[in-house]
Amino acid sequence: MKLRYLSIALSAAVLGLASCQPDEYSLGGSAYSAQDLQQGATYKVEADKNNPNIIHLTALVSNDVTPEWILADGSTSQKRTLDINLPFAGEYSVTFGVGSPAGVIYGEPYSFSVVGNDFSMLSDVKWEYLAGGVGKSKRWVPVDRNYGVGNCTGPVMYCNPEDVLNDGSGSDDLAFEAFKPNWDPGFQDWLIPATDPYMDSYMEFGLDAAKGCTLKMFRGGDDKNLEGSFSLSLDDASHPTVSFNGGTFALHNVSFDEVCANYTQAIKIVELTPYLLQLATMRTNAEGPWWLIWNFIAEDVQNGTVEIPVEEQPIAAANVVPIADLNLAETLFQQDLDGVTATLSSVTYNINADLPYGYQWWNGGSEAWEASSEDAYGNKPWLPIISPIEDFALILSKNSDGTYAYEVEDTNMKGTFTIDGNTLKFSDEIYFFTTEGAEFATNEIVVTKASVADNEFFFSVPDEINSVNQVSKYKFVKLNQKVVGGAATGPVEVKVNQDLVQWNFGDTGGKAVRVTLYNTWAGPTDAIDVKAAKLKKGKTMKITFKITSGITWNDGAEPLAMVRHNVEKAPGLTGSDAPWDKFEGEGVEKINKDGETTITLVNNSESAADWSAGSLQIVLQIDSQYSTNHDLCDIVLDDEGNPSITGEVKITIE
Repeated sequence: MKLRYLSIALSAAVLGLASCQPDEYSLGGSAYSAQDLQQGATYKVEADKNNPNIIHLTALVSNDVTPEWILADGSTSQKRTLDINLPFAGEYSVTFGVGSPAGVIYGEPYSFSVVGNDFSMLSDVKWEYLAGGVGKSKRWVPVDRNYGVGNCTGPVMYCNPEDVLNDGSGSDDLAFEAFKPNWDPGFQDWLIPATDPYMDSYMEFGLDAAKGCTLKMFRGGDDKNLEGSFSLSLDDASHPTVSFNGGTFALHNVSFDEVCANYTQAIKIVELTPYLLQLATMRTNAEGPWWLIWNFIAEDVQNGTVEIPVEEQPIAAANVVPIADLNLAETLFQQDLDGVTATLSSVTYNINADLPYGYQWWNGGSEAWEASSEDAYGNKPWLPIISPIEDFALILSKNSDGTYAYEVEDTNMKGTFTIDGNTLKFSDEIYFFTTEGAEFATNEIVVTKASVADNEFFFSVPDEINSVNQVSKYKFVKLNQKVVGGAATGPVEVKVNQDLVQWNFGDTGGKAVRVTLYNTWAGPTDAIDVKAAKLKKGKTMKITFKITSGITWNDGAEPLAMVRHNVEKAPGLTGSDAPWDKFEGEGVEKINKDGETTITLVNNSESAADWSAGSLQIVLQIDSQYSTNHDLCDIVLDDEGNPSITGEVKITIE
């Protein structure tokens, strides 16, 4: 019989570490060569006396050495003792190694035999669900439509790793039958279209008394037939996993080969019934970590041989609901004026400069519409900077006879429009903006958000249609009403919580005192609302501070102060992005030792300066914290050697 390295079912002792990479090695004073790593000398492989299909593995090396096992299915473990369950007769192999400063040193594989089958190890019903039972096989194909189970209408969907229940609880435990997708995209041209060759793929799991856990698969797109084996771990009922061996892998489309680093070892099974199989792989590419849920339907269900019983459909795929009635005939012409809602005959709408457009999609888990936010998408490289949008002004008017007219200021775009539910139909196409990388031009708009109180209006067009022919995603242009009488004049004060302002030496190399207003890397430190402090295009920020105690300046000292913002400097944004030990250039001021000092930042760039991904701080020159009297001043220190300084900081934007 051929030596079988695969086709096994592992116990919890094995699979608890099967997908782990080697940890830090501990060698202590011991060292081993490959020749030392022999069965019976540095490790033992023993069959259980009562059940020869259970194999006990024991490391005999000293406790200051890290053992490294390669198990029969190719998975690994660093346990000193562990058991593996082998339900099928055959010949198997394990390899033992130890950690070393140069890496892992392995001995030769050790081969052993299991003389009989023990199908009692396959008693869990999931074996039958997955592979049909002993002596049988079962084929799974990508979900191609809405079968009413699994919250899915297509072959793949998405689940938030920071909220796998999609209920705001923040649970990150992706467990069996304990998740809800945050997005079921159905079929999309950019993802997996219905015509993708992947839809002709399949995985066929089998339980063969002679060959063990078999796996045959075909993937459309590379048109390869593969044969290997699989390993199923069911000891942790809440976290079943399946591993793919012999060149096989968890089925996915060709274009997603590089999206996830692991498609083979300890793949999470999040749903398994006689009709539905759902596997989860973690996205590891530049888009960031996210669970991809791969959906498979049993082939006999797809071809109609087997029908899903009604009682087996407790989780029906959520249908996209219509946008709520926004009563646009009134809402579009209302405006919040100092808390009072006024109805106007004509309202001007401008494009929001910070988030000119975004996406709104149906979240099937929470059964609600969600939208991309400025925080999440405002600085993404794929969101182009659209320079002419501040000149856009759409004027909507309600005539005395009940008809409606529109005009785009300073253009020849004008005409009439009608309101049909949440849809605005214009007599001609309106170009909201057209620029490299983005275009928004249409004569039919669906208003998906109209908030008078928040002054937010989403004029949207359908962007995706799901498998049941409903709009599941919109692209919107975000509009704000122009306030009657013009925008507010005078400076706007950004509130500063003086108790949260930090005065310390920080990482300035000892040359300055750092006054931190916001720092995302330190908690964050949030003495200010970082959103309120955003410096929009053309705006000026003035930061004024006054030291009330803790620093006494030396006679003749002329210290400087600067603003440090740790934000990639956009062209036209004056102010210091100089190193900590450099006090020169714009945005640097002499400190008024007896009163207030004001530092000014002007944003002449083409986009808003947002500190939320970095920091906003003032730096006060002292030359050296390590010199007597700090060169320029004397600073009161606390018991731990940190500055004990008090002061006041004010911020205005105008």
